[in-house]
Amino acid sequence: AMGLCNSRPVNKAPGEEAPPDVKAIFPIVKTRAGPSTTPGNPKLKMFLTSVGMTQHSAPEMRRAYKAACSRTPGKGVLFLLDAKIKTLQWAEHGPSDPAKDASKKHVVYRRSPDTPGGVPVLGADGRPQLKSQAELAKTAHGYCSVEWALRHLKQYSFADLSVVAAGAPGEKVPVYLSYLAYHNITKFEEQAAECGGRVGAVSASAASMVYSNSKPAYHVCLAEGYFQDGEFTMLKADGSGPFSPFDYETVPVNYSDSGNAAFKEVSDAEFARVVVEVQTVWSCGGVTWQPVNMLQPKFVDNGRITKWDNPYGRAVLDAVKDGSVVYVGQSAGSVCMSTNIGPLTSDPILFDIEAGDDVLHRHNIGAELGGDKMLEPGLGAYVGVPFNLTFRPHIDTAKHGTVSTRPSSPTRAARWARSSWLRS
Repeated sequence: AMGLCNSRPVNKAPGEEAPPDVKAIFPIVKTRAGPSTTPGNPKLKMFLTSVGMTQHSAPEMRRAYKAACSRTPGKGVLFLLDAKIKTLQWAEHGPSDPAKDASKKHVVYRRSPDTPGGVPVLGADGRPQLKSQAELAKTAHGYCSVEWALRHLKQYSFADLSVVAAGAPGEKVPVYLSYLAYHNITKFEEQAAECGGRVGAVSASAASMVYSNSKPAYHVCLAEGYFQDGEFTMLKADGSGPFSPFDYETVPVNYSDSGNAAFKEVSDAEFARVVVEVQTVWSCGGVTWQPVNMLQPKFVDNGRITKWDNPYGRAVLDAVKDGSVVYVGQSAGSVCMSTNIGPLTSDPILFDIEAGDDVLHRHNIGAELGGDKMLEPGLGAYVGVPFNLTFRPHIDTAKHGTVSTRPSSPTRAARWARSSWLRS
């Protein structure tokens, strides 16, 4: 089945059975096995939304969220930025080159007029001037930094801090932000790249053995701030104190493996401690395949599930499964918990992610996750989402059309789903 969430108030007719935050529930495919009867995990506290949670969200949802929080220990909120990283890293691959991007509706440089074909505004160095954070915030993709958005907009990814980080007068409510820098490579590959492609004089068979037994190379990046009396404050990663007004205005902001002025690499244990201490985990919208990849309980590489635990993904999933945190998904953060995804999303599967200064990693999600994980990510099953539910917060019939219900057996349904994915 598929549920479409709508966080705005909906008029409910007398006797209507569907809750007000669901627009539709319908079967995707019928098989001889009949509907799923897999029960859900009774400990789950999950809100899988389309446009997050704000003061304007449906009052029923806000009351339900508040009730869930009242039954949950911890304090504060952790933002999972994995789905947003591609957007936040616009400096490396965003619409910043007038030679290539002049016809685009939204760009990150100033032009006159600010419409497709507009003339770039050049600085003293002859290069196009980048927009300010306030100007970037007005673009459809929200290219402003997360630090600036939380400070000036008091929300990010439709997470209203007055809702998800509410506190008593004078109380500092912790606000954490994290992302996993994992490029589907092992430490052996990472070391080889640093040495120009070679790690000593080893045979091909020895290299293959080292590769298969080498731990994944990853970096857990974390930032910390707090929300107090309606104002967000970002703390510097070096421990020297809060951001200055100038720090929030920095353009562009780097979100690489090594972090930035707000983010620093932390140990697995330190990240796990934060997950345990917060009350809400907010999984941001963006590119669905990023949280699907980064939240896997075991690292996935080159289409296979490795033997190595993913401390980042497991810390989050185990806390959600245990009911020790309230999980709120916004858009991609909701879709990633679906039983099936495959062609139900048009999100890109081939893109570049910045690893460091002038270092880009090409992410081919189709190759890294493989067909099985793209069709069935497994995150929802891991935490105990019931009934093989698939969540599609946004629907565009012009892109996705109608869903066939022709398959009449589980085997045929699986073949149909896989072939549909290969055709998309």
